[in-house]
Amino acid sequence: MSIISKLEMLSKFPPKVIYQKIWNRIRFKWRDYVYKIALNEADLRTIEAPPLVNQFFDIDKIDVKDLDKEVSEYLLDKYCNHRFDLLGSGWVKNAYDTEALGLEGHQYPIEINVKPEPSGDWLLDLLNPHHFDFSQECWLLIMRLNPNYEPIDWQRDFKSGFRWNNKLDFRQQRKIMAGKKGVDLKVPWELSRLQHLPQMAILAKNVGKREKYVIEYMCQVLDFMMANPIGMGVNFNCPMDIGIRVANMCIAFDLFQDLLPKSEQKEFLNKHQRYLNQTAIHIGYDIEYREGLTSNHYLGNVLGMLFYGAYAHASIKSSQLLVVGIQELYESMMHQFFADGSNFEGSTSYHRLSGEMMAMGAFLILNMDETHRLRIQTYERKGWNFAVDIKRLKNQVFDANKDTILPDEFYNRLHKSGVFSRVITKPSGLVPQFGDNDSGRFFRLTPVGKLKPIEQIRKEYIHLPDSYFETYKDTHFWDEEGLDHNPFISSLAGLGCMDTLEKRNLSVEKSIFSQHPYRSWMQRLDNAEALAPNIWRKLRMKARFREKIKHIPLWDADKENKLLLPYYFEDFQLTILKNDDVYIAMVGMSNPNQHHSLSHVHNDKLHVEIELNGESILRDPGTYLYTPIPEKRTLFRSVKAHNTAVIHGEEQNTPLKGRLGLFNMKPEVNYTLVRFNENGITAEIEYRNFIHHRTIELLDDGIHIIDQCNSTFEVNYEPFEYYSNGYGKLSKANNS
Repeated sequence: MSIISKLEMLSKFPPKVIYQKIWNRIRFKWRDYVYKIALNEADLRTIEAPPLVNQFFDIDKIDVKDLDKEVSEYLLDKYCNHRFDLLGSGWVKNAYDTEALGLEGHQYPIEINVKPEPSGDWLLDLLNPHHFDFSQECWLLIMRLNPNYEPIDWQRDFKSGFRWNNKLDFRQQRKIMAGKKGVDLKVPWELSRLQHLPQMAILAKNVGKREKYVIEYMCQVLDFMMANPIGMGVNFNCPMDIGIRVANMCIAFDLFQDLLPKSEQKEFLNKHQRYLNQTAIHIGYDIEYREGLTSNHYLGNVLGMLFYGAYAHASIKSSQLLVVGIQELYESMMHQFFADGSNFEGSTSYHRLSGEMMAMGAFLILNMDETHRLRIQTYERKGWNFAVDIKRLKNQVFDANKDTILPDEFYNRLHKSGVFSRVITKPSGLVPQFGDNDSGRFFRLTPVGKLKPIEQIRKEYIHLPDSYFETYKDTHFWDEEGLDHNPFISSLAGLGCMDTLEKRNLSVEKSIFSQHPYRSWMQRLDNAEALAPNIWRKLRMKARFREKIKHIPLWDADKENKLLLPYYFEDFQLTILKNDDVYIAMVGMSNPNQHHSLSHVHNDKLHVEIELNGESILRDPGTYLYTPIPEKRTLFRSVKAHNTAVIHGEEQNTPLKGRLGLFNMKPEVNYTLVRFNENGITAEIEYRNFIHHRTIELLDDGIHIIDQCNSTFEVNYEPFEYYSNGYGKLSKANNS
């Protein structure tokens, strides 16, 4: 990043924050130096770590009636053969000798010659000498469990083929990929979350073969610990993903621990607890807390600390992590979720990601026993030297003597976050893609999607090259549906803060999250939805305004059921008109209290999504990619990709210059909702010297969209050329 770019970014902050940034940069440089020395000297064979002694998930109480056995068998087979479909990769094998298929022509060859053999000496080619002994012990244990196990290459972007370096510490990983197009950090990060392991346990229960899959679970965990020394390689580069990994390792352990074979149990547990301990501490060293300007990344850090602190036996450090996890979960809720329940990232998909983190955090807290409550009343502050402060007990908002521990407002906002997801859901069961969609989830328990014939996948998607279908001769393809928020809504139904009678509730999530003692209290939360009042303001209109009108006819079935319910989320600035057949949503997200960088916001103000009888008429094109192909990131985020007014080809919010602009824009748009009731919507945006009004009217002959601007403009009412329903996935608009 150039000096000019850095100054431009700093100019967005108040002087106090700039001072804190400079001071923290100096302070943490020394801390990082000390930590780097510790990484070079650490030996996981000798580190003392408390055991994992607590259980929060009872596999016997998980209701798997909604799970399809064919889908379960399909996914279990893929996971055991180390084939993963992540971020548009297709179900590809990820081994050290697997040739990558490439991303839009960008393909990197295999540059290491790894031949796994029983002794483990092959690891010397991958790791620094001081990491070898622990890793070799992991490999030898794998060989005892399954002599035919084939290791996974965790350091690899298995789409482009680029590989990071296990021998270099986490801060050096971005340097080795600099200037290499098509390389995506998110691919190894996504796999490293290990979200498939808890799902494997649940699917194994569904097919009645838990004993068979516990060995694969153990081998994959040992494989990961073996190939990812603490603080080394690409999978310690992003603390959010590390936090998600800690949580999913704890959940998977909980679901499999009753089946661990006696002969290997002690050695496995010893390595597992030490690795988790040091991983949680690493999160503290590299925590994504930037002078109070937090995001979903920081929330992932918080959940990692909370999970480890909740599962581990009492110690000074585990209790500190537990306290900070509870403390910052509440702070993050108050800071990152608005009073209307929506998330401040300005993205419907990131709303679900952060909502899942909040739901799982609440589940842990509601299940804390007397030992946990004693720990959060008697913790020590001494020795806590991470960026986020651990408050004195008298300054904490939590109360260990209260049943639900956290203040009621936390649970009220959690409830409202579920209401938001339920209301924005279309009759088809999917949500609109306002803002970024990187397919991020905190947990994946119930598989949501469709098992499709391979011919349909080949016709539907263009991101999978012909070589994919030539390499993998599958007859069917499990296609995950990332726009279905039902797992999140069902989780809240389980907690008790959503309508538990809803027909679409998923049995797995609902049965898991209902395993806490305070459901009757949670069910007292207000379950009302965000029905909007009749809003009417004066519209600024001058004679020189230009006008364009789009007419969308209604089908006969739509005309018979024209009564639409209006919903308005004032903080997200989202208006919705919907019934069982008709769905109309218009977004204006320009709240000055949204995330300061507009990282995950698109230039989509007054963009409209319309669905009639389950068919998309107007929709958002999605996100597709972030950094591997910057021009695609810019394209899908641009005003031209949305069906709003394009005035002189200018963006609504101006991106910062260079790569910094991929996740930073100047907040220049002001939004006003002028009129809103069951008959239509009128809203206005103003940015720089431009004013754009958009009116949506429901009339007898159909839906009218009326656009008016104070300058010449164009509106692309036709679908954008491409459509992406999940990160890395791409279709032609007319094929999806």
